[in-house]
Amino acid sequence: MFASNSDWVHHTRTGCIILGLDASYSDWVHHTRTGCIILGLGAPYSNWMHHTRTGCIILRMGASYSDCVHHTQTVCFILGLGALYSDWMHHTRAGCIKLRLAALYSDCMHHTQTGCILLGLCALYLYCMHHTRTGCIILGLGASYSDCVHYTRTV
Repeated sequence: MFASNSDWVHHTRTGCIILGLDASYSDWVHHTRTGCIILGLGAPYSNWMHHTRTGCIILRMGASYSDCVHHTQTVCFILGLGALYSDWMHHTRAGCIKLRLAALYSDCMHHTQTGCILLGLCALYLYCMHHTRTGCIILGLGASYSDCVHYTRTV
């Protein structure tokens, strides 16, 4: 995403804010006063545990699966990128499932019967619009910022 921090704050009037990947950790802490915080990719695990006291925790990319299971006692799990698809299905019995990046689009559609779907990075934008009829859409990394603003009018 090429959106600046000010773009996110200005255009997303919601308690769930996802800043650009280049946003600094201080930007996250300063601008997101919410129970659902997604920190920068470079934030250490200790930052996650210290600053997010919530049932919905998204661990850093390097977090191991055991870290996820140990620290998040919740039905909404976001496992590390290295987690197997079978791990997802076995450990997450929830309406909100986020599959690993390598998961096939067909896997997403087959196994997640939910309005909140995060498709794999390889999923086309039109897949998102066609298959997810929801106000909460997270587009693939290839989506432009204008696409986000135009298509996601979320509260």
